[in-house]
Amino acid sequence: MNPKLERIIVTITLVLVLLASYFIYHTISYRNSQITTAKKLIEQFKIAKALDILNEIKTKGIKNEEIDSLILYALVKAKKYDDAKIQIQALQAIPKSFSKRALEIISHLSIHNHIELLSAVITRSLALELDENFFIAISQERNSLSTEMQVLEDGLAYIRRSRELKENKNREIASLNIERFILERCIDNANVYMGTGDYKSALFYLNKAKNLGVLTTDSLKDDYYYNLALVYKALGNKDEAWENMQISAKLGNERAKDILRTLNAPSND
Repeated sequence: MNPKLERIIVTITLVLVLLASYFIYHTISYRNSQITTAKKLIEQFKIAKALDILNEIKTKGIKNEEIDSLILYALVKAKKYDDAKIQIQALQAIPKSFSKRALEIISHLSIHNHIELLSAVITRSLALELDENFFIAISQERNSLSTEMQVLEDGLAYIRRSRELKENKNREIASLNIERFILERCIDNANVYMGTGDYKSALFYLNKAKNLGVLTTDSLKDDYYYNLALVYKALGNKDEAWENMQISAKLGNERAKDILRTLNAPSND
């Protein structure tokens, strides 16, 4: 190749590389500047303007989890929950850098009882490495029993999934306090319904504990089976009442032992 032509080609290539680098740098800088502006507008509750900026960035074909998370955050703050449900579908995972705002979203949705959206956000928050005590605390901010239990169920699924990932990485695994807490709440809820004579609802919560696999606390098992026996007895299921009362007594429940002395075993007829 002609040396002069070769130098021209090298020069042109270098210029193109420099132009491409400048364009990429300018694009990233502009995008970051726009994201910063959007964040400030959201904090000032100028949600519409913030959404305009974020959606404009997306129209340029830029895919970014932080941008999608910010749009979700803005919609939730504006209480546009239907739009937020649509937005969450575009979000595969909430990035760890978005941790503070994600916690705000979860707390807000829990307080305002938006269970479906809340579950979707929690499912996408694995990168945040949320603690089980966070879910216990958030569940107590609820305005309804159904929201409380949903937060706890989602939290349990989240923590179990997180444990699986940690086990794969050979990390130390902590015990699950949330399992004990859920079992306590199920027993408490059952006792409340038993007190009102609503034994079907009481049975619902006792079965929920079993279905969630939280019968892992030995100190509560005897009380669980004792209450289960009382519910079955009230519902007229003598066989189940007898069986569960026996389990409770074997686990050391003194009340169950006393009842077994007076409760006749079901006949085999």
